Amino acid sequence: MNYEIVLDEHQKFVEENLKNFYGEKKRFLEWMDSRSLTSKRFKKRLIVIGEYRILSVKKGKVSISLNKNIHFYDIADIIVVEDTIEIRQKQVIKGDQIGILIKSKQKESLQMILKLLREKIRDITHGFPSTNQLRINANESYLLPIEEKVIGIADNFIETYKAQSSYKNSEPSTEVIRLVEKYVQDCCREFDLSKCPGFEGKSELNFQIDTVISSLNYNGYFNSIIINGNSCSGVSGSAGVSQKGLIEKVGELLSSNCCVRKISIYNCKDEDQSLFSIGTSLISNQFNLLQVIDLHSNHINQSTFQTFADGIETMTHHSLRYLNLSDCNLSSRSIEILFNSFCKNSKISTSLEYLNLSGSKFDEVGSSSFTSWLAKIKHDNALKFLYLANCNLNLIVIGAQLRNLPLLRVLDISNNRLERTEIEELIAFIKNSRALESLAISNCSLNHDYFLYICNTLNKNEYIKYLDLNVSHNQISKSPSIFVSALEFLTMVNSLNLSHIPITYKTLVRVVDSIRIYCKNIRELILDACFSHSSDKSHDGIEFINELKQFLRERESLKSLSIGGDNSNFLSPKLVIPLIEYLTNENGTLEQLNIQYSHLGDSVVPYIANLFERNSTLKSLSLDRNSFTINSFQTLLLSLQNNHTLLNIPFPSYDFEKILITLPTPQKKSLLFNLLYRIQSILEENGSWRIHDPHFYPVPTSLTNTSGASGSNLQLLGGNSGSNENLPLPPPPVDSYYYNESEGGSGDDDYYQQQTFQQKYQNRATISPTNRNQQPPPQQQQRQYQNRNQQPPPQQQQRQYQNRNQRIELTDSFVEAVDHLNDDEHLD
Repeated sequence: MNYEIVLDEHQKFVEENLKNFYGEKKRFLEWMDSRSLTSKRFKKRLIVIGEYRILSVKKGKVSISLNKNIHFYDIADIIVVEDTIEIRQKQVIKGDQIGILIKSKQKESLQMILKLLREKIRDITHGFPSTNQLRINANESYLLPIEEKVIGIADNFIETYKAQSSYKNSEPSTEVIRLVEKYVQDCCREFDLSKCPGFEGKSELNFQIDTVISSLNYNGYFNSIIINGNSCSGVSGSAGVSQKGLIEKVGELLSSNCCVRKISIYNCKDEDQSLFSIGTSLISNQFNLLQVIDLHSNHINQSTFQTFADGIETMTHHSLRYLNLSDCNLSSRSIEILFNSFCKNSKISTSLEYLNLSGSKFDEVGSSSFTSWLAKIKHDNALKFLYLANCNLNLIVIGAQLRNLPLLRVLDISNNRLERTEIEELIAFIKNSRALESLAISNCSLNHDYFLYICNTLNKNEYIKYLDLNVSHNQISKSPSIFVSALEFLTMVNSLNLSHIPITYKTLVRVVDSIRIYCKNIRELILDACFSHSSDKSHDGIEFINELKQFLRERESLKSLSIGGDNSNFLSPKLVIPLIEYLTNENGTLEQLNIQYSHLGDSVVPYIANLFERNSTLKSLSLDRNSFTINSFQTLLLSLQNNHTLLNIPFPSYDFEKILITLPTPQKKSLLFNLLYRIQSILEENGSWRIHDPHFYPVPTSLTNTSGASGSNLQLLGGNSGSNENLPLPPPPVDSYYYNESEGGSGDDDYYQQQTFQQKYQNRATISPTNRNQQPPPQQQQRQYQNRNQQPPPQQQQRQYQNRNQRIELTDSFVEAVDHLNDDEHLD
């Protein structure tokens, strides 16, 4: 056989084999002498250099076969000796080094092989430590010059992702690549895999999540990893993204990554989640920068918690700012282990600002260990936000140490029974507080005397200027006089939650009157399911509504009102209608209204329609669970045509499902979908509605808490401190993929800085979801607020109406197409 020529059959064999691996293409092909490191004789082999691998093909007497298949990631060393290249693999079998020798008298061929290998391996190992980089033993004069290195976007993530996909022989997701490109375009460094198409449910767009995570092992662009387990299918295998081992996979990433500062993996309850890899990674990788750990609402394997706590104990080289393990059902033993590790790591006490262990079982053991830690940090701590709801706390033990947290801003001990002794400890904490902004004591078995005691103490603390108070689900109204008297002390209240406290209409009149007179700065009032009216006369309900209208008239500070109901306690239509009429014709201050679960029916919808047409200040209305029919949504859609200020109507999922079941034909069902789609389209056109998450924590911009115990460089939503301490991570330039902490930056989106409100309104389709959630600069925000309250010029109004009519025509065509494509059997 003439080995100087590569025959067509050989070419075809190579091409067919390369097709078995993603992204492979032929870059070099030649017959050469070759052997493995363990054999002794050289034989003629067809050497193929592909995009990510080396193939060695042998020609037998009967057929052609594949002899070697070496991926570039498996190559550790290359040694050049005269006319031979020795390629050593990282793997060792039975103590023997494995690899391949390639020999040729054609020096140019060997040099070309080296050039191709050096260029590609350099690109796909960008950011890898030197121990994982390719090592070459050859004279410099022997090596051909290679092309200048070009680092791809997101610190070469896309090229690394393609190489990792090739290594695992899976096709990379174009949706993942598109999402990363969008992140770079928006200067966003938080990688939320839940937002990637193919992550949710079974689909042809499903991708291998472990490949994406392994591509981040040495990535220097993304500093935050976010995964919402609710978006997973929960099914193992290639049919969908599985929750199985999600936390473990991210934990393995931390063993090598030195850029990620925040991980948020939550709602993974379908599969048991192990914390072992996070613990071992924190121990082994002393260069990790992890400062925010959010693992709430997961099914945690308690047996792995000791390793996780050991990892927390070793975090002495940088600060841990945020730890959220709420709704993980941690046992008292796990709580004890956690606080024992806190006690051994003194740096945690000076850096930890947010701690959420709600839903854990403290009992006596956990309460004692928590108390020991509080006693140790009482003179030096940074704790600002403490959530211990539904923890079976022993507040008699803990309470004495809570008073040593005078800088605590948020305290949530809801769903823990408070007896007299516990109340005394809570009172002592309130007396010593210097920064309290939010207190949640919902469902704590409070009575009216305890409530009066607490309110009186809050009033006497001169340091408490603004307070969010949640006392819902407590029996504090049995003595109306004491209950109303207690409210008179809440002069500092900013938000007051009295929901699910049975109050008669007659007492409600006194309650609202007291709040109106004494709570002069109140911004939010929640009275859901407070309407115990079984023995009340109808005129008492009207009197309550009249008092509520007087409240809205005099207290312009009130921006949010919630008067929703439940199965038995709700406002009747004859009471809701007068309130809606008042908001339609007179009120110009209320921005958010909740009338959910009021069983209103279609009769109230025309009044809501009038509200949409005439009110220019209301921005959000919650109206699900009101027994609306498809006719109701048709009326609401028509009324929204001329509304330019309403931004949010939460999707009425309950009413939607009930209506859908009752609709007899596919056409009617398509109409319902279309109506809700049109409503949401108009709301999005009006602007974006920002839902505040009180547990959101931005990615830290420094490794240590420079503010010490006296303050925090990060602000969570917990009351109104009157200061702007929220310092978001400055976005990097598009052509720079490494964050320099010495570089300044305001964190404001350039898109908002460069375009006016009218331009943003017209170009809404081009704004990314990331940018929609960001607040514009204060000066422009003021201009936007002014513009929203102004009617657009007549010509612009006419264009807007024409655009909306055109959109309705388009959506009508969409419905016709749906009806044509879907038969009755499919939709039913």
